[in-house]
Amino acid sequence: MVRHPWEAAPSLARVENIDLAKAHLLWLAHVRDALHACQDQGYVLVTFDQLLADPVSTLVRMGTELNMAWPNDPWSFSSSLLDFIQPRLKRHHASNLPDKDKQKFHAYERLYKEIRRGQWAGMAEGNAVEPRQLQNPNATLQTAKGIMPAQSSTTETTDWPDLVESLLDVIGQYEKQAASRLTEQKRIAAEPGHSLFAQVVFPSTRKRGEIVETIPLIADEWQHITLPVPEPILLRDKPIILKPLNTNGTVMISVLKLVKLTIGEVLWAAQTPQDFEALKLSGTVLRMPDLDNFILLATGDELCVCLPLMGKLPDCPVGFEVWMRACRGQQIIHRSIGYRQPRQKRSSNLVWLASYPRSGNTLLRIILNHNFGLKSYSIYNDNSDIGKIFEVSEVVGHQFMHWPLFLGKQHASKLQPKEFEQLDPLRYKTQNLKLVKTHSPYHEGFAKDKVIYIYRDGRAALRSFASYKDKFNQNNRSLSELLDTLLCCGDNMFGLWSEHALSWMQHPKDKILFLKFEDVVSDFNTTFKKIAAFLEIDPVRTDVLSFQQLQAINADFFRKGQKKSWQDLFDDARNALFWILNHETMSALGYDNDQHLICETLKTSGQKVARNSQKRGYSVECLMEFDQILQECAGIFSKNIDKVLNSKRLLIGKQLRKAYLQFLDFFKTHASQGSVYGWTNKWDALLNNKIFLYTVSQKKIIWGLRNGDEITSPSRRIDLG
Repeated sequence: MVRHPWEAAPSLARVENIDLAKAHLLWLAHVRDALHACQDQGYVLVTFDQLLADPVSTLVRMGTELNMAWPNDPWSFSSSLLDFIQPRLKRHHASNLPDKDKQKFHAYERLYKEIRRGQWAGMAEGNAVEPRQLQNPNATLQTAKGIMPAQSSTTETTDWPDLVESLLDVIGQYEKQAASRLTEQKRIAAEPGHSLFAQVVFPSTRKRGEIVETIPLIADEWQHITLPVPEPILLRDKPIILKPLNTNGTVMISVLKLVKLTIGEVLWAAQTPQDFEALKLSGTVLRMPDLDNFILLATGDELCVCLPLMGKLPDCPVGFEVWMRACRGQQIIHRSIGYRQPRQKRSSNLVWLASYPRSGNTLLRIILNHNFGLKSYSIYNDNSDIGKIFEVSEVVGHQFMHWPLFLGKQHASKLQPKEFEQLDPLRYKTQNLKLVKTHSPYHEGFAKDKVIYIYRDGRAALRSFASYKDKFNQNNRSLSELLDTLLCCGDNMFGLWSEHALSWMQHPKDKILFLKFEDVVSDFNTTFKKIAAFLEIDPVRTDVLSFQQLQAINADFFRKGQKKSWQDLFDDARNALFWILNHETMSALGYDNDQHLICETLKTSGQKVARNSQKRGYSVECLMEFDQILQECAGIFSKNIDKVLNSKRLLIGKQLRKAYLQFLDFFKTHASQGSVYGWTNKWDALLNNKIFLYTVSQKKIIWGLRNGDEITSPSRRIDLG
């Protein structure tokens, strides 16, 4: 059986811990030896992909061509075969090899295709394939030449010299590596009393109860240590202990893993600050804060890193892996955290991804991850949201930030503006951008940093936010009730939609990139250009993940992604109430007014309405419908009035009062003399509610009165005389 070299070689490289060039060379040697051994023998050539795609037919063909009877007919246990052989377990695919490696190892693929052509030619004739005659099989270079076709009418032979060149290149690389290792070994041997080494202690059933593996270290160089775990089942009750350095010094650990050796599956890993919290330290050691690595400063007793118990570890072959770097001094620390006191003022590398909830922040993070290769963090504890679902985290590019390293808090969502100084390590650590999601309104803590603010039609944002809240609804409130509360009162944490957007719009634009959600989904190329210019980076790819693809990953998390997905819950009254409270912000953000009387009344003064009305009359039915909508608006708000936060009452009261006066002007202009409309009664009651009337001074502000003016209730009847 033969497998595509672009699949077999990466698998060999990972399992055997060798580079890709050597892995291709091993593939070539194995294929040559196998074909050489088949000369003058009856044999059947089968590919790995054939076996995965159709195991039953492949076994039947093998039996037929070898004139061999299987103990059990493959068709009789086809269900068991298909259950056992699962194509989805295939980890390496030829198409996934990077383009530069495809070009480098192209000759190996051509050789594989030649073998496949021979296989299909034999199958077409109905006979077993006769192997080619191989010459000089004992020499590595002659091995390659021996498999090469002398003549081929279907393919060019220009790739075969590339194969020889590849082999020579590999030989040269290994000669240099061998010389380098010899030099290093001599250097270490010359100072036996000063050698650095690490030790890994595995639990064992032997007399001493442990097996100790010692690994020589080269100072201040990354090393990949891989060891088989002698008795994996013992890790359920006893831990692996890593002693990363035999003297005082500094250790940097990038990742620790336990791997299932048979298929390469990662059974456990620690590679983020949050993961490293599960490790127990002993000895005189100080852990240094770092976002990317586990940095330890050993200053005294023997340093030990104890892995957690693996209570659910399966009984299977397991390998232990660690990437680490060690030295006697503190140069690793100086390089890693010397940013804490920069010698000169530097621009911030912290970029905020800001929005009101459910306004496209996740889509923005997907674009930054998929098209720019930029991962992002969140100031919130997202364990029950994005972080709950691995597939969602992967496509969003979500990374968990270990905030206690910087803040002494579990997450940064409750940071006060003055406390944002504690984020300086994120601003000045490296040249890499650090992107962090926030739904906070603007405050002075953001002044140092760049911000990408994405916004969408407020109705769509509130509709989506209501659906999100409905997932965690513990009060059995209907979706419409949740929407009404957001519409009238905003959110306790994030405030009113309009107030949130204006807080960002009213600040200097040089450090803020504003993106309109509807423009993003309709023109991704322009979005790429804006982001690239703002962050001063180029996209790594320009293809787009569609909402259909995102919903295939998780339909519950990625909802509709449509421009007017809000219309199912926004009836005429809710739509009108939204415009009453948010028409100025909608206009500032570039959203067109709806074609109904609410927007026409609100977008202009009463005097303009009067002039325009002479050109356009309104029927009694139209005015009655308008009256009914305004009554329903007051009814919706009255049901939620007790939920309005103290800090929002003045703002909301002024907005309602302003709309009230404009509606009065409208009806005075358009209604016939003596007409009575019921909306004023309900609006009078609403605006005279105690939550809007704390003190006389506040009431004057709300009603737009000057000091000395009389405070009177609005008329319940429109005086048209």
